[in-house]
Amino acid sequence: MSETAAPVSVVPVKSPSVAGRVWNFLTSLKLAVVLLGLSALLVFLGTLAQVHEGLYLAQERWFKSWWILRQKGDIWWVPPVFPGGYALGLAFLINLMCAHFRRFKRPPGGMVAMLLHYGVVAAALYVVTWKLLWMPWVFAFTCGALLVVDLVLSRRGAMEGSGKKIGVDFVHAGIVILMVGQLATDMLATESQISFREGETARYSEERFDSELVFLRSVDGENDEVTSIPHDMLAGAKGAIEQEKLPFAVRVVQWMPNSELVNRQTAQQHEGTLRGALAALESRYSVAENLPAEAVRAKEAPGRAAVWEAALKAIGESGGGDIEAAAKRVAGQPDKAAALMAGLKERFRAEMMGRFGMQDAEMRFAAQRIAANQPVTDSDPAPQADSDVAKRYFTVPLPEARDMEGRNVPSAVIELTERGGGKKGTWLVTPMLKEQELDVGGLKWRVALRMARNYHPFSMTLMKTTHEVYPGTEIPKDFRSRVRIENPGQREDREVEIYMNAPLRYAGLTFFQYQMGRDELDRSRGTSALQVVRNPSWFSPYFGCSLVGYGMLRHFLLHLFRFSQKRRTA
Repeated sequence: MSETAAPVSVVPVKSPSVAGRVWNFLTSLKLAVVLLGLSALLVFLGTLAQVHEGLYLAQERWFKSWWILRQKGDIWWVPPVFPGGYALGLAFLINLMCAHFRRFKRPPGGMVAMLLHYGVVAAALYVVTWKLLWMPWVFAFTCGALLVVDLVLSRRGAMEGSGKKIGVDFVHAGIVILMVGQLATDMLATESQISFREGETARYSEERFDSELVFLRSVDGENDEVTSIPHDMLAGAKGAIEQEKLPFAVRVVQWMPNSELVNRQTAQQHEGTLRGALAALESRYSVAENLPAEAVRAKEAPGRAAVWEAALKAIGESGGGDIEAAAKRVAGQPDKAAALMAGLKERFRAEMMGRFGMQDAEMRFAAQRIAANQPVTDSDPAPQADSDVAKRYFTVPLPEARDMEGRNVPSAVIELTERGGGKKGTWLVTPMLKEQELDVGGLKWRVALRMARNYHPFSMTLMKTTHEVYPGTEIPKDFRSRVRIENPGQREDREVEIYMNAPLRYAGLTFFQYQMGRDELDRSRGTSALQVVRNPSWFSPYFGCSLVGYGMLRHFLLHLFRFSQKRRTA
């Protein structure tokens, strides 16, 4: 008996379209895993890069960028091309949102009930976070009460099915807010500083990294009209810069991102002092018979004695703690005496040059010129500009500061040209110089390069500083500044304290205690530096974390209740 198998119909599987494949790729879990892996690698490489590139430069290059491209001088492990923080963040955000919408299901209670439920809970959580965030116990109790009410109402009426996925949705929404908020912070946040002494009043804060070229003209004897050219225009200027209120055009002849100011006359004096010291050194160690006497002098200073010990060891002699006896032995041996004197002169010269190099700008420059066998004169180095100030001062370029404590001090040589085409000359400007006067078209102007200022509608006076450390250490115990805020527009006049871990939030700004010390000219007066942060998106991380925490706890409790109910039913 034979049986004939029924024919099996084969339904051809339709391959997805190009749009479908793109959608599947954007919503895939594999893409999320790859992005998380790349992000972890980016954090690792960016952290390593801070050792060589500095904190701020590494942040800008690795985390606040779209792509990292290998540059000349990079360490071997820097890849030729790697996605930056912005690119990975945007890709992860797209993947997260697309995956969420792909798996979205219409709630049993309807879209209106779900949107109403989500909106009410999110609004309540926003208000609670805004009002009670700085009272942790009250904040936790209020969030707990909101969670209980939410869970109870979600099991009744039209809202019964609208809250099944609110926990997961809030977690995703919180992550999106955190990512968007961080991007907004990178784009919009600004940092500046207020530095003042006790009794001084500040009406503006200064940028830490950006500078501005300002032209000032007195209008009524008390107030000035200020025209500013920002840092970016100066650093990248290719031609003349014109401003409507200025009767002249500005051209940047030379720009130095970081520099130090040198007083020509003081540098000449230090050069003479150092050359005299080097000549005396040459004289003392030019005759072998002087070695014992010089050894006796060296024994009086531990630093000199150490140099002698090293020089003796280099020629095969050991002082054994008695360099005078060793000097007497060597003085009778012409070859060793000559080698010892050469070694001593080389070591003492290097020490003297090194000490000069660690002092002020004038001493460092004098040491550099002597090392290059170039004297400091009235014409060498040549004046950088035509102005009188440029005859007395000049600037020396420095490598750009990349660490947290470093600060770049720019300088520039500018040329002014009147509207009619006549050149007014060139000026050397830097924040280390005071305002310089110039006359254009019969009007008196003042020019200065200074750190960019942010003026505020209020004034802040430093009343008192408190600077305490733990006994026997330099570890800060209590740093605080008592300041007086006067805001005529708000009719406000009050005193507040700013101290570690307790910043002041006022007028959309946050004031942190940054540094503290004593005035160099009057040690009885304390000084304080406040870091001023303007961040329009400062609330986004708090609200995002509240959403994530609330969503995770609600999702956990919802599953716990369901599990308990199944156990009771069983």
